[in-house]
Amino acid sequence: MWKGFKERILVIGGAGKAYWSLYTLLFLSVSAIGLNIIFHIFEYPAVLNIVAVVGLLILGELLYLQLVELKKAGDDGHPKEAGIIGCVEHLYCERFFQVMSRPGMKWVLNTWIVNLPAMIPSFKKALKDKRTEIEITLLSRESNHVRVRMEELGVKDYEQAILVNLDHISMFLRELEESQRSRVRVYEFDSAPKFIIYGSDDVLFVGHFWPRDHAVQGPQLVIQGSDGCFAKRIRKYYNTLERRDITEEVLEWCEGKDCVKEVNTGVDDPTVL
Repeated sequence: MWKGFKERILVIGGAGKAYWSLYTLLFLSVSAIGLNIIFHIFEYPAVLNIVAVVGLLILGELLYLQLVELKKAGDDGHPKEAGIIGCVEHLYCERFFQVMSRPGMKWVLNTWIVNLPAMIPSFKKALKDKRTEIEITLLSRESNHVRVRMEELGVKDYEQAILVNLDHISMFLRELEESQRSRVRVYEFDSAPKFIIYGSDDVLFVGHFWPRDHAVQGPQLVIQGSDGCFAKRIRKYYNTLERRDITEEVLEWCEGKDCVKEVNTGVDDPTVL
């Protein structure tokens, strides 16, 4: 009984920011004042007390049922209902690197990672904890979508930028101890990219592919958990993305050749904004 009552209080109280709920609360307040005046006029206040209490309980129940229906329909429009807890201006902020440095599961999904050199220290710090695993997913340099994104950004060497990413990742893997290296996997995908996703456990940074600008330099939604409708969809997109494991290929990438070439990324220094 208490659980049901508590649930109703939380649902009704949580809707306090909705303009129509304020009118409802105002109506209940005025009703309470009006009933209080009536109590002093009529001869049987005890009976009226009972009627008032029953009436308010009915009104409260109707309000609760209405809020539940609105919540199911998604009409309250609160971002937290979708799993969105905030936004950051870009992926060079302190908050981002703090999250990516924590122990736990890491996800990186991008066409190519312009801020990879700045992220590697965070990866190394997180890998010191045995609970940390890292998945890095890049667009295949042979994909037709490379040309599309190259035209959107207005750069001529997008494929070369992916190759430089692979150089950096290869050196990163070689610098790790075997116990750490075994917890890092590298993948490539060949489908049309929808979002960039950088995640650490239950926190995800999700960005959009902007024309004439790198995705990491644009605003990122911060998502937490997996219960919100948007959070569920993003995680489903990542988990169902067709990709190929290229970890062993990347590990051998730098054998017999000089790694890390110069590439015009469109950013003066990819490690800082």
